Amino acid sequence: IPYQVYVHTGDVFGAGTDARVFMTIFGENGQSPEFELNSNRNDFERDHTDLFEVEVPRLGRLKKIRIRHDNTWFGAGWFLDKVRM
Repeated sequence: IPYQVYVHTGDVFGAGTDARVFMTIFGENGQSPEFELNSNRNDFERDHTDLFEVEVPRLGRLKKIRIRHDNTWFGAGWFLDKVRM
């Protein structure tokens, strides 16, 4: 099933990150494999919304998501403000 995932980084000093960001989607029928959110652009910059198109198995009604980063690069901290699917 294709989804569009909008990820908004907050508007505070140091909000952005250059770390690798990963996502898992959970539904009533299971969960997706973990996948990297990467568009080959400079993603996750301060006060910016990034769009990712992802394809996952049928999960039924969506229940939750998990987003993490791998803490790489200098200043890897990240202020994730909101996610919309």
